Amino acid sequence: MNPLLLLAFPALLAAAPSPLVVGSVRDQYGAPIAGARITVGDATARTDEQGTFALPSSGARQVAIACDYCEPITVSVRAGEPVVALVHRYDALASAAPSERDFAFVPYGRAESAAALAPFTLLENSAQPLPGPQLSDRGLSNRGMLVLADGIPLYDVASNESPFLNFPSHDVERATRLPPGDAFLYGDLAGGGTLLADTRTAQARSGALLDGTSSAARVAQSGSSGAWSAAASHEADDTRIAADVELRAAQGDQSLTFTALAARDRFAPNAQHVDTSNDGFRLDYGSAREQRVDASLTAQNGGYDWGTPATAFSARWSDVQAQAQVATQTRLQVFTGAAIRVSSGAYAAADGSVPPTAGAIAQTRVDAGVQTSGDRYELHAGAAAFTTHYGGGSGTSPATFDAAFVTPSMWGRYELGPQWSYEAQAGASFSLPTILETFVTAPEGPALVLDRNALFEQTLTYSDLHRFRASLTSAHERVSGLDNGFVHAAGAGIAWQVSPLLSLRAWVLRSNNFTHPYEPVYRFGVPVQPATVGSAWLTYERRAVRIDAVYRRDLLDYAGDSHLDASISVPVSSELRIFGATERRAGERYISFGLRTQP
Repeated sequence: MNPLLLLAFPALLAAAPSPLVVGSVRDQYGAPIAGARITVGDATARTDEQGTFALPSSGARQVAIACDYCEPITVSVRAGEPVVALVHRYDALASAAPSERDFAFVPYGRAESAAALAPFTLLENSAQPLPGPQLSDRGLSNRGMLVLADGIPLYDVASNESPFLNFPSHDVERATRLPPGDAFLYGDLAGGGTLLADTRTAQARSGALLDGTSSAARVAQSGSSGAWSAAASHEADDTRIAADVELRAAQGDQSLTFTALAARDRFAPNAQHVDTSNDGFRLDYGSAREQRVDASLTAQNGGYDWGTPATAFSARWSDVQAQAQVATQTRLQVFTGAAIRVSSGAYAAADGSVPPTAGAIAQTRVDAGVQTSGDRYELHAGAAAFTTHYGGGSGTSPATFDAAFVTPSMWGRYELGPQWSYEAQAGASFSLPTILETFVTAPEGPALVLDRNALFEQTLTYSDLHRFRASLTSAHERVSGLDNGFVHAAGAGIAWQVSPLLSLRAWVLRSNNFTHPYEPVYRFGVPVQPATVGSAWLTYERRAVRIDAVYRRDLLDYAGDSHLDASISVPVSSELRIFGATERRAGERYISFGLRTQP
């Protein structure tokens, strides 16, 4: 043998590639699981964002797989073949809020009822058609949270009609809540939190056909170049229809998206009627090069007509906003942005109780901030400077009012250990007065009187990373301006996978809202009061049969409204399932049954 080859043999062995065990880990629905722990003997690895892994190992026969809120499994390894592992992940603990699958199974057709299952969300319904239901994070806002429908703000500046009147039953497939700590990026109303309501998801096709005291029909289609949906519902003299479309184009690292929506609602109880409408569009541009550039133009208009044989009133409003933001693509992301917004509104009462009132609002915003994250922490912080100009009047009394202010905010999360985490947010937000509030009872002097909110909120969470999670939360907010006083809130919640087939999610919140207007102003609805809300939600699922039972306490005109609701879903094919549900809302019991697509 060549002596040189003999000398080089150990080096060749060291340079030879090590045997690898490769594979992917997915949950029971086929979604990749990131961060799953893969163990072969003494060697360990974690899956990436796509759920894949590669682990050096020689002669491995089995791999052990574990992940947060999953049932651990052991999978055999076959030489020369990748490992494909499916693990059962406990839905009730994997997400802190109702997931997209939950929206497809729970008894609630109305978006606000399903979204209010998220811990520490206060739902306040009204017995009268206006102002309608409102949601807020921990009861922090008298006017409810900011709601975006497919990215378009539903923004009534005339008299504060509920944004949820624009959604037919079972129209919303997913709802994401953003914290008040991000309020500086969204402006008016975001101090009560922001809800992103989506009527379409990545699923190629979805739909529903339901009948009963609550009936609904819905169809949606998603593809690589666009998506659309159409929905209609009818219950208790309330008929709603809505449609939306999204068109997408991309070239290289640039994208352009156009979204449009239209909604109509007619509510005709007894001898009265309320007709509402809402239309809007959004144009988004995005570019991801060395820096991320995003720009958008949104426009929305709506209104309502309310009447009885004795009287009638109506309101109209419109809103146009252009904004842009630039952000670095580094671990410590620095961003800055600017926006301009013009809104207008008008209100008229046939009985003369309020003189004809109209006005326009011009806003500008400049913001800057940072966000970053690591293995144990996540941080968002920033500030925005706003200017606001009101012009209009009530009757024959034109007036103008101006304001300028800065709203610093932050949101952060830190893992104290593998099982403990602490989340805190603090900062300032604001709520602008409606056209009615501003001009019917005009403030003295040129300064605009608006609600300024100073908030500190914290949540401590414990989890065994397997079948149990518990959290405690508290919030304190000081409100000054048009309203004055404070809001104290405290709550507790758990999520518990009682067995592989049964889960329990429960929470309770006490919101002590002691705010009141500094002078009488024209408003719909019942004044805010201290209140207790919460829910206990049981889910049983076996072999694709799912049963949900929810005992909950919401508010009806700020009085406690407790009720028990339930639903059952049974598959009849790989794409369809039979669905039945019963719920009580505003003192009325609704039943629906029919077919829905599999989520």
